[in-house]
Amino acid sequence: MAVEPGAQLRLSIMSAAFPLLARNLNTGGRLGSEATPIGAHQVVFHGAAGSSFVTLPIVEKVHEIETP
Repeated sequence: MAVEPGAQLRLSIMSAAFPLLARNLNTGGRLGSEATPIGAHQVVFHGAAGSSFVTLPIVEKVHEIETP
């Protein structure tokens, strides 16, 4: 799927995509051996002092990710 000129994208900011990706319990411990999660906070900077941004690469071949 290509993004056509003028298309709009939606960006979701989150700490997890379970079960698509392995869980990260935000403990700093070894993945898969921790049991108690710690809450995570995401910060999006905006304004004159600095802004968050996303850089999207241009790729020649699309690699599909299978969803569960």
